[in-house]
Amino acid sequence: MADFLKAFTNEGQVAPRLVAPGYYVARCQILGGLGAQVGFHFEPKNDDGRLKELELFDNGEHDIEKSYQVFHERLVQVFGEPQEEKRGACGASMPDREWHVGPVSVVHYVMDRFGPEEHLTVRKERSAFHAGRRAGTAFILGLLALIYLWWSRGWQP
Repeated sequence: MADFLKAFTNEGQVAPRLVAPGYYVARCQILGGLGAQVGFHFEPKNDDGRLKELELFDNGEHDIEKSYQVFHERLVQVFGEPQEEKRGACGASMPDREWHVGPVSVVHYVMDRFGPEEHLTVRKERSAFHAGRRAGTAFILGLLALIYLWWSRGWQP
């Protein structure tokens, strides 16, 4: 976690905002220039934590179907068509979709929890955690490199 935060300040950027132990949020330009909030989840939730998951939200669209479409279009531009798709909990216009990029999965869906709620996460698949510590370290370093590339092309904290 310390290296992650240092990467922001080393490049003259404002560090992400601490929301809860192990959870930081920053406004970013992602997926080819789309403005959105990115949540960074660390586990364990202390200074020794490692990046576990990225959560993308608030792309500027207030209508959930429009927001879903904006994220989906960007995901297809970056990752191609999803490898998995099934009818979503909130109807056919917002199916559950999943992309697999090596040991990383990108999951996009809408659930009904006190009304519709959009979820878009990037995380290492559970089955890949058994690949060993070296693979986990490579994943984290690769993910940090990806974050740096997004950030260097218009990161806006």
